[in-house]
Amino acid sequence: MELTSLKDEVLKVFMGKSPLDRVMANEMVKEKEREVSLLLTKLEKSEQVLNSKR
Repeated sequence: MELTSLKDEVLKVFMGKSPLDRVMANEMVKEKEREVSLLLTKLEKSEQVLNSKR
């Protein structure tokens, strides 16, 4: 949800309807994408551990 909101804000930046500047908005989105990627990696590793114990 948070990533979607940030992407929406980036669109507003490009349309000139946001107080954020483009660089700041894009950096915020990139940071959230990195966080999501890290969490997905952790999830996959946890699933592997769980499956190996079955």
